Amino acid sequence: MIKRSTSLLLLTILLVQPLLAVTGTPSMNVASNETSFTEAATLAAGTRLDADEMTDHVPILINGTQDFVDQGWPGAGTSGDPYLIEGLNITWDIGEIGIHIFNTTAYFIIRDCLVVQGSNTQGILLENTTQGVIEYTTVESQYIGISCYFADNTQILNSDINAISYIGIELAICTDLVLANSHIFSDDSMGILVNECPNFQSTGNTVIVDQTGTYGFYVTQSNNTIIRDGSVTSGSNNLRIDQSYFVDIINMDFHDIDTIGLFCYLSDDYNLTNLYFEGGFLSLVLDTCDDVDVSDVTVEDCSYGIFADQCRNLHISDYDAIDIGIIGLLLENIFEYEIEDVYINSVASDEGISSANLNNGTFSNIELYNIGGASMVCETGENLTITNLVISNGYDYGVYIWDFDNVICQEFHIDQVADTAIYIDITDNLEVTNGTVQYAGSTALYVDSGVNVTISNYALDRNYEGIYATGCTNIEITNNEIKRTEYSGIIVSSCTNASVTGNVIDDSRRDGIEIYYGDNIAIENNIMTDAGLRFSMYTTVTNYIISISGNTINGLPIYYGLNQSSINIDASSYGQIILINSTDMTIDTGTYHSISAPIQVYHCGYVTIQNVTATEAYYGLIAYQTHNLTVTNVDVDGNGYRGFYLRYCDDATVTDVTVHGFRDTSSSYGIHLYYSDLAVIENSLFYHNYRAIYMEYSDNVSIINNEVLDQESYGIWGWHDSDYATIENNVIMNATWGIYGDSGESYVIQENTIRYCDMGIRIGGSSSSNWVVNNNTIESNTDGIYISFGDGHTITNNVVRWSDDDGIYCSGSTGNSIHHNIFAFSDGDNAWDNGALNSSLWDDNVSMGNYWSDYSAPGTYSITGGGQIDYYPMEYAPTEPMIEQLDEFYYAEGSTGNTLTWVPRDNALKNWSVTIDSSPWDSGAWNLVDITVDIDGLAHGTHTLVLTVWDVDQNSASSTVTIHVFDDTKPSLSDEPNRLAFVDATGQEIVWEVSDLHPDHYVIFVDTEEFTTGTWTTGTISVNIDSLDIGEHVLVLYVYDIDGNRAADGVRIRVLDDDIAPTLNSPSDVTYTEGTQENHIIWNADDQYPDRYTIEFNGSTLVSRDWGGSNVILNVDGLSPGTYEYTLTVWDGNGNSASDSVSVIVVSLEDTTPPLIDLGLLLIIGGGIGAVIIVVIVAMQIKKRRAG
Repeated sequence: MIKRSTSLLLLTILLVQPLLAVTGTPSMNVASNETSFTEAATLAAGTRLDADEMTDHVPILINGTQDFVDQGWPGAGTSGDPYLIEGLNITWDIGEIGIHIFNTTAYFIIRDCLVVQGSNTQGILLENTTQGVIEYTTVESQYIGISCYFADNTQILNSDINAISYIGIELAICTDLVLANSHIFSDDSMGILVNECPNFQSTGNTVIVDQTGTYGFYVTQSNNTIIRDGSVTSGSNNLRIDQSYFVDIINMDFHDIDTIGLFCYLSDDYNLTNLYFEGGFLSLVLDTCDDVDVSDVTVEDCSYGIFADQCRNLHISDYDAIDIGIIGLLLENIFEYEIEDVYINSVASDEGISSANLNNGTFSNIELYNIGGASMVCETGENLTITNLVISNGYDYGVYIWDFDNVICQEFHIDQVADTAIYIDITDNLEVTNGTVQYAGSTALYVDSGVNVTISNYALDRNYEGIYATGCTNIEITNNEIKRTEYSGIIVSSCTNASVTGNVIDDSRRDGIEIYYGDNIAIENNIMTDAGLRFSMYTTVTNYIISISGNTINGLPIYYGLNQSSINIDASSYGQIILINSTDMTIDTGTYHSISAPIQVYHCGYVTIQNVTATEAYYGLIAYQTHNLTVTNVDVDGNGYRGFYLRYCDDATVTDVTVHGFRDTSSSYGIHLYYSDLAVIENSLFYHNYRAIYMEYSDNVSIINNEVLDQESYGIWGWHDSDYATIENNVIMNATWGIYGDSGESYVIQENTIRYCDMGIRIGGSSSSNWVVNNNTIESNTDGIYISFGDGHTITNNVVRWSDDDGIYCSGSTGNSIHHNIFAFSDGDNAWDNGALNSSLWDDNVSMGNYWSDYSAPGTYSITGGGQIDYYPMEYAPTEPMIEQLDEFYYAEGSTGNTLTWVPRDNALKNWSVTIDSSPWDSGAWNLVDITVDIDGLAHGTHTLVLTVWDVDQNSASSTVTIHVFDDTKPSLSDEPNRLAFVDATGQEIVWEVSDLHPDHYVIFVDTEEFTTGTWTTGTISVNIDSLDIGEHVLVLYVYDIDGNRAADGVRIRVLDDDIAPTLNSPSDVTYTEGTQENHIIWNADDQYPDRYTIEFNGSTLVSRDWGGSNVILNVDGLSPGTYEYTLTVWDGNGNSASDSVSVIVVSLEDTTPPLIDLGLLLIIGGGIGAVIIVVIVAMQIKKRRAG
């Protein structure tokens, strides 16, 4: 359950809002009756007169109709001839109301007046009136601008009301009151107060309030209210409606919302349409309101969008919320609702939609983008339907549903969320169907503790995990497509009556289907590619008994062997092999690719697995509670967790295997032995794993004759009371710690070669005692042997040389016997021990200690670090050449400054020579310091360097180094532009120019799916795109060289279906005289997607070119007399075409004769010219006369 304090926070805010103590008669339910106004809303509010156009006047007091007559106001008080108060400037500070009219049923108008009230009273007050109009009036008051009490049918139009310290307009117990096209300002209180005013209408008003802690516009107990076409700007709360029914709020803007933009409380039958909220805390609050219709609402830059609580029959549609601070839509305690067409973008901290206690409703057409918390949360309720939900770029959960009953989730489309895309917990009668999820940072669809659950027809792609169902009863997971998960495709954990059928699972990095406990489980008719089925490790056989049928893995069936014996299984016939409670079984000769655990053996005995290759495996082999397991001649290439995982497997034998590539995490191992005693691992190769061999709670393990190369962490590790291990005759190179034992007793480490590690052998942990380390070669490590807090070790006959730090290091370790070892040529100390004198023996206590390269006889040898002494040290002074074996060396092709350096040892070195690939490379005489060889300039590839040194007696020693010259430059690849393609066109290609010194292969993806692949050479790579479907596509080309360097180029392709042929006119035929110039054919051609054109001349192609969509102009000069035909054909990108032919007739010069001259025509032309001349002359004469 997602816990939050939102409800408490908002409730507190609402409770502390200022409440107005208003009294009056009870409100009445009356029918809505919107008035039509003839006034132009575009006119400015306030008086239309300037100050000098007004008449100064004293405050006006009219009590009854007769006062209009007695005071001489014009008019008759009728609707056709109302009394008129007009053009007055009433500016006073004498404690009197500016205009006070009461106790009259006469019609009257106050127009174009300026009322300036300097006292603590109203500018205008109407009491007990029935037909008053205030229009084009400006009121500036220190107290209330206008008050109306019992003033029915009053109209306040086009006025400007400015209240300094209190309410702008106060309306109480009035019916059919109209406020329109006015500007209302309050500096220190409320803009408009409406109390018990049924049929109130506000249209086109602008309300501005600066004071915080109050309301811009407050309506209470006023049924049939209409507020529309205006705006409220407030420093606190903009508009509040209390206990009012049948309310329409239409086309309103709310700005600078300090607390609440629109607050509707204890009111029913609302129509809220075309509202805009900008800048503030809560935009729209519905508290205890029934029958509410909210539509076309936009909220921007607010902390909360819409908040509804305790509402029934709520309808929200066409709602947009953008740049929200906390929650876009908050719903609590809602009964019967419909939420549709919602767009929420950019919520900074919490949810896009957050809800609790929802009952009987639907969400549809919901779009949620860039949500800082969970995109949509629904907690507690029943009968929930969510359809057509789009979520993209969420920073937490996509959808979170908790504690519901009867839920339908349809057409969810979720893209890129940081956590689980769909999380549903404690929800019964659940249907999740027909949707897509991609790029979820955790599980795409997680269901926990549900009864009667259906998950079907989902497409899940590139999520961390596909579907995870746990603790469910009666669950069906059917007809889903799951691709490219980082973890597993489907996980079923502790479920009862679970059916996983008809799913397509492709490229799950861990498991296609993973089963953890449960009862009555069926796995049927699933198609898995590069994925597999895996069981958890159960203590009882019955947990493995499920219904498995019709499933395929990489096109082959699953072998599910339960209670079998004495069968030889042809591994090549099955996509995966699972044995349960079987004995005397042989699995022989098969190859597996990209299957999480191709072979699984549970509760078995005497099983042999041989001649098997597994590549890209998450587990190569899983064996659980299986004794006498034999694994031989098996090659496992990893893509994950364990090469061989043997758990509770005694007497296992693993021989002649190769395990590599298990290095994804710090818990990745080549072989992991867990409570597996008496295991034998021999004659095997381990390379490029995180750790090669891990023994945990496993005793009497023998690790013999193996190669352990290039581990990211430890080579061989014994931990957690793994005692009595024998590690013998192994070669271990390039690990952090070659052999590491922690909390292990009585290891025998002998005849191993350990090089290029941070620590050759590390003995650690307080209970690591009584180890025998004998006759090992430990060279070129940072520390040769490192002992910490373990006692009683025997370290003898080892060669420890060329350590970068210490040859042997002992800290907190006593009772050791260290003798007959060679400790030589360490850059730090050959030995370091912080123990007291004689707390360990550094000699045999008889006559021989250790050989030391930094010792010269006679005397004892003091161990650095404490008081330890080798009483019988021996000098290590080679009389024949001795040279360190260097590790492999890598450098980039064409780079410089690459050298190898040796420091050979001998009492009389003479000279040296180097060969590379058996050819002489360098040589020289011994310089008494070192040998440094420049190896720049080697060709790309692998080379073998051999250094040989001689002494004066012609004794020699050699060092062999493998040199790898690699290409570190990515290929050169052209950048191709985006383009259009056409569904009916052919021969459409994208061509790249590409080059590299060592090209290898390329892969082309279309919309993240592999489209084609191949090898390449310097030149071009082309791909035909005719097969692409209509729509937008992204094509990406990756080109690789042989060292894995990569270049990429992406092209966006829009594929169109264009059935409209180009338009092409038909110019007239051309006739011209031989030898004349500038004779052209001009074709007007047009198309939205032009491609190319050709021109044929008498049936033969004259020109063929690309066409950009413009006119085609052809010069036809230079032809001999005769008749010719030119044909233009234009094509668009989709292959539609249009053609036109034009004849060109060339007339011979001698065939032409001068035409007869028409005398009448000449006269007409001449007359015309003359008329022009005459008109011009006459005009000039007239101009001269006027100038004179």
